[in-house]
Amino acid sequence: MNSTLLRAVAGIVAAIAVSGVAVGAQTAPAPSGEKLRQEIIAALGGEARLQGLKSYRATGSMVGLSGFPGSAQILARAPGDRLLTWDIRYLRQSAGVEGAHAWLKAGAVRELAGREADRARRDARFEPLYRLLEARVPFAVRAGSCAGSPVYLLEFRPPGGEADTFGVSRTDFLPRCEKRIETYIEGATEVENDFRDYRAIDGIELPFWIAERRPDNSIEITVDRYEINPAFAGDPFASPEQAFAATPIEMSLGTMPAHIYKEPDGNYTDDAHRFWGMYFYASESWSLDLLVRERHGRYLEPLSAHVDFYSGAQKMGSEDWSAAALRALRRVPVARFSPEGEIYGFRHNFTVPRLWKVDRMVYTLQVRAGNGRLVASSTAIPVTVYQPHAKLIFPIKGRFIVTSGHEFYELEHKYERSQQFAIDIIPLGPSFEFTKHNGATLQDYYGWAKRQVLAPAAGRVVYARNDVPDGEVKSDFLKRKDGLQAIAGNVVIIDHGNGEFSVFCHMHHGSVRVKTGDVVRQGQIIGLVGASGSPGLPHLHYQMQNGPGIFGADGLPLLFHNIRRVGWVGKNSASDDHGSAPVASPKSGVYMEAY
Repeated sequence: MNSTLLRAVAGIVAAIAVSGVAVGAQTAPAPSGEKLRQEIIAALGGEARLQGLKSYRATGSMVGLSGFPGSAQILARAPGDRLLTWDIRYLRQSAGVEGAHAWLKAGAVRELAGREADRARRDARFEPLYRLLEARVPFAVRAGSCAGSPVYLLEFRPPGGEADTFGVSRTDFLPRCEKRIETYIEGATEVENDFRDYRAIDGIELPFWIAERRPDNSIEITVDRYEINPAFAGDPFASPEQAFAATPIEMSLGTMPAHIYKEPDGNYTDDAHRFWGMYFYASESWSLDLLVRERHGRYLEPLSAHVDFYSGAQKMGSEDWSAAALRALRRVPVARFSPEGEIYGFRHNFTVPRLWKVDRMVYTLQVRAGNGRLVASSTAIPVTVYQPHAKLIFPIKGRFIVTSGHEFYELEHKYERSQQFAIDIIPLGPSFEFTKHNGATLQDYYGWAKRQVLAPAAGRVVYARNDVPDGEVKSDFLKRKDGLQAIAGNVVIIDHGNGEFSVFCHMHHGSVRVKTGDVVRQGQIIGLVGASGSPGLPHLHYQMQNGPGIFGADGLPLLFHNIRRVGWVGKNSASDDHGSAPVASPKSGVYMEAY
């Protein structure tokens, strides 16, 4: 088929679609575009009632953050003001839009800009399907589904606006979903809002179940009560930082974690070594989130960043990032359960030759404020090698594998400052098996409720709990006493002195043998490996940190004197009869043994 004929066919298909016919669907044709418009408006409550709807307040419950329950409230006002507040007891977040201004408050307030602001403003459009139909914006129709239910999909492409697709029920003509393309760090992503359980409030049909599905935070809201055209106290939609729009910019830089520790790459203790007579330098690495703060939460457009590496007074090297590079590195939030108050952060991983002996970085960031003014700030960041005071033994005996942790490039433990050097330990069977059968039950795992958890060093127990069942779902965590800590399951925290605290998580329900205030000796059994808390598969999460709380302290590097790799002989390491090489720090994905 030639290109001219293809264009002609495409034109015919487009014309049919705009007229409201379901193209290519295995179903009866949809009503005409005008008929469908009338059916939807009538189903929602009719033109007169919808025109009288200027605002509402919805209150109810929510489930978010991959399963945590709480309360929620939505305030909305035409044409595009919105305030969504949710609260899961230990975390509270408000996201607001008033006209062109978008903001978010999670502890501190920050102004939203760029893609985040665009997404917030699209979410804030008041009754968007009705507004498009009222303005008689043309739409195409095709058959489709929303959350598995058959619908007519209405595709709108407003002149100068962004495309939107709404799914309406084929039977009652009420909206069932909204689909649109948004850009996240993962790239262009289809997001979907779903609506169910419609009920009439003052003659207007409103959904009592709303799901907003996003890569960064999906939320499901069950509405208990709507108020139509309520009187709002003050201006709840107003952006708090706008009150300071005329004051000078106050930017500051910080890091998460606060103390930056470097570690050698690989298992070698020398600064350089040779293979087959050829010289290779050893390297060391560290990672951090560079936190950008503005006193009143105002957005600052990052333009460039520069870092110099120093050994004493000697500059050893430098790195630069462009505005495009910083956009790729940018993330918010950098911590979920211990908010840092940043407007954004840049995740950086650094690797340098160990022979450089870097002990300090100087980081300089240049930004542009909303008034166009250029602002620059620098901060000196010490980079040190941590020398532990306690001589640690590994917290389990026998064969194991670390599935994540203690590597600068892994992600699972980089969302809280206390977990920067945490490890997830999977006990293994005699032939390095994870499970006995197919892993269908917790009992199939070699580690579950069998492998003993040991105190790595002597100390005093400052926190212990034993009440979280193995495999409990997230929605039940926060119902418990110390609900936020219940995320970590059954936990023991031991103070070893000198600012070093060991934290053990996810232990087997009922197996914890110590209580707050107990003095423990090195090697003492404190419990069993379990599957309590999140994520719920049998393993031991272990970390050392400089404070007693599960969240908020700085993580510390881990060094042990009783572990070895199994099945590989390392250079400059004594080997036993089984060809095992002693190491100090466990690496992810390597079969190891604690003796």
